[in-house]
Amino acid sequence: MGQSCQRVVSTISRAPGLHNFSELCVLQKSASRPPWVQRKRPGIRGTSWRARVKHAGESFVLTKRVAVLSISLLAPPGTGDTLSIMHTPSALPVSISDKGFGPGTPLDNLKRLRAHGFTHLHFAHKWTFPDLLSDDELARWREDLAESGISVLDVHGCHPKGIQLWSGDAATRERAQEFFCHRLRVTHALGGDAMVYHVPCHVEPTPEVLGWFIEGLREVEPTARELGINVALENHYYAENDRRALSLAFETFDADFIGFTFDPGHALISGNTQWLLEHCAPRLRILHLNDNDTQSDHHWNPLDPSGKADWTAITAFIGESPYCKPLQLEVCWKEERHGPHEVFLSEAFAIAKQLQAKVEANRQ
Repeated sequence: MGQSCQRVVSTISRAPGLHNFSELCVLQKSASRPPWVQRKRPGIRGTSWRARVKHAGESFVLTKRVAVLSISLLAPPGTGDTLSIMHTPSALPVSISDKGFGPGTPLDNLKRLRAHGFTHLHFAHKWTFPDLLSDDELARWREDLAESGISVLDVHGCHPKGIQLWSGDAATRERAQEFFCHRLRVTHALGGDAMVYHVPCHVEPTPEVLGWFIEGLREVEPTARELGINVALENHYYAENDRRALSLAFETFDADFIGFTFDPGHALISGNTQWLLEHCAPRLRILHLNDNDTQSDHHWNPLDPSGKADWTAITAFIGESPYCKPLQLEVCWKEERHGPHEVFLSEAFAIAKQLQAKVEANRQ
């Protein structure tokens, strides 16, 4: 192998929870395999991966379902070199929503997350606020993230009360599109690869409502594609809404634009878990892992003794899907239930490791 290529040899791991994000960034940006990517051992099935490798100043996105094996990357024509990605252990990346923040400033919380093992953040800050994130506030978040060593994995889209893509008033729908595109730009600025948006909820899924929803997605599609951001539609509290909206969106748009956010807590309340697991795996792009008692959206840690989620089925669903980003928790801290915030974070990280082992077992 030539000296120029030795500098870009990187590692990607598919052992339980092991990844390297320093030289090789695991992404979900492409649905096709460049012609210069080859497998050393054809016929072995298993893990999905997305990777971006830089070579000779150019960035290449690689996509393939593979098992734990060595991958051979052929450099673009003319270089005459072969790059290799080998199965090598590194630190476990885990993401958590800022809904899990405790006392203190955002920087205080980001540092606390990092001290307890978390590497990534699901940015949900002000997702229900009726105003846009200011440039100054966005700059401050970027500074705090850099100082803490936490990276944004993906972002929650905006749902201010009454301002939705499916709203009955045309002017309100236009305002929702403005919020939507602004949040896409926030996602891009923070380094995320995907953005959550709810399917129509708290409303009957009539043809008219679904039509407004699809038309709104069509309006924001050019911005999402320009920025390279996947829009991952999230299941909510109503089974019929989930089934009709997700089915229609998946039929209308390709997976490069429209993905899926799985929230098992919402699925417990809707009673729609099995349908989601059976129909949405190919589109999985974002995780909101949490648990509840089927009565209220508590956002407990997964595997909570009072929780009702079937984590055996859920981890199998993740392991068999194309999802290859860090596992991500969307959980909330309550001192009366969890004790000190530090204890809550330690428990959450330990649970994420347990879930990661279960997911990896399904990728073998």
